[in-house]
Amino acid sequence: MRGHGPRQSTTHNLLTEAAWETVSLRDVLWAELESYDCGSGCRVMLNGLPVPLAPRVAVALGMAAHELTTNAAKHGSLSVPEGRVSVRGR
Repeated sequence: MRGHGPRQSTTHNLLTEAAWETVSLRDVLWAELESYDCGSGCRVMLNGLPVPLAPRVAVALGMAAHELTTNAAKHGSLSVPEGRVSVRGR
């Protein structure tokens, strides 16, 4: 599958740092979105996402987050300088 390697590698890096136990949903999302943030949380806001993810789930959600981020960067809120992304969970 084209493009699968780099995305999987981002999530794999997170899992390697966590000794292949669990990683948080927030960390998976931040790994995809951080390059679009201004450095002070003004473009990307992630709140209340300490959900622990098993490795298989983290890889799948990492790929989904990558696709959503790519779409936002090409066609949505991240395609313009004043655009924002906010993800909130409980």
